[in-house]
Amino acid sequence: MNILTFDLEEWHHLLDIKLDLTEKQREHSILAAFTEDILEKLENNNTKATFFCLGESARRYPSIIKTIYDSGHDIGSHSYAHNLVYEQKKSDYIDDLSKSISTLENIIKDKVRFYRAPGFSIKSKKDLFYLDALNEFGITVDSSIFPALRSHGGISGLDIRSPTILSINDRFKILEFPISLFGIGRLKIPPLGGGYFRLLPKSLISHLVSRNNYNMSYLHPRDFITNQPKLSLPMFKSFKSYVGIESANRKFDYIFRKHNFLSISQCLKSLDLDELPEVKVNF
Repeated sequence: MNILTFDLEEWHHLLDIKLDLTEKQREHSILAAFTEDILEKLENNNTKATFFCLGESARRYPSIIKTIYDSGHDIGSHSYAHNLVYEQKKSDYIDDLSKSISTLENIIKDKVRFYRAPGFSIKSKKDLFYLDALNEFGITVDSSIFPALRSHGGISGLDIRSPTILSINDRFKILEFPISLFGIGRLKIPPLGGGYFRLLPKSLISHLVSRNNYNMSYLHPRDFITNQPKLSLPMFKSFKSYVGIESANRKFDYIFRKHNFLSISQCLKSLDLDELPEVKVNF
């Protein structure tokens, strides 16, 4: 099961970086160019994907969200303002989620069922309040669990390697599609995710995908658009943000010709929920 997802963000939606951008700078968008190109690729390859969209970007460019939805792809929430979950109070998080979902649903005229936290920013059990909020707003499928430590969170206490039913405080259940990781030495990496995808050789990525029965991708417009504005960043952050952009489109074409990918909606049709593992989560 190979799942294709995109986090629909702008070039400046980088975490841990405080930006003082003018309104004119923010008006420079890469979303239209990315969407036009990726939708053409997906249509030519008869492939559907799940797009986790920021409410902020959806408010600015509702026609982009509508085009993606009308093309038969999933629309999920990626929050409204792209803030880290673990830095928010529960009330602020709920306000942000509510704003995101209402913005997206007003555009697509359909229920938003899928969610992914910005930066997979679930660090510990104290952050799991987000699951309560998802349930309150009718989200039934989550893809926020990064089952290893990382710079923006990652929760190693939930060892989930494949689609899993989370039983939350014995009150409700949410279907979790975690990020898939591969061990390379002591490192655990997601070869189909953002900077890792841009950095790793295409042959290695293809090999790793072939080895696993479950592969969850997460890609961004800024992974592909070569003429995006470049921010002045610390050396390592700059490397992580911009390495491999020039070759990302060719790499994408190679990987997605060799392997079949599905949207989350398509995967749900093939899953027997009664056969999935269930994990109790209490907080």
